[in-house]
Amino acid sequence: TQALLERRADVLARDAAGQLALELAAEGGHADAVLALGRQLPLESCNAFAQVLLGLLLGKQPSGGASAVARAASKPTAKGAALRTAAIRGLPGAVLLLLDEGAGVDMPSPEG
Repeated sequence: TQALLERRADVLARDAAGQLALELAAEGGHADAVLALGRQLPLESCNAFAQVLLGLLLGKQPSGGASAVARAASKPTAKGAALRTAAIRGLPGAVLLLLDEGAGVDMPSPEG
């Protein structure tokens, strides 16, 4: 990641599904990539699911860097919703991160 950033890779580029590299790194639980990309891009440009993961990943780092996002990520409802999304998308790294951070497995879905 760092090598690509040094070569001025476009951090705003999106994949075929419309996701940023920062979102993909967060969903995969890649803290080092999240830190490198997070310094280049406003976290608010990411989707809500990635913002929860980013808040958890960046909140563990000594540099912090995402206080508002970290506060939003600490809400039980946000963690539960993110856990449900991670499970539906089949993202084991994100599921493990969310479970480690206390995401509730018994939160009802929006449908009840």
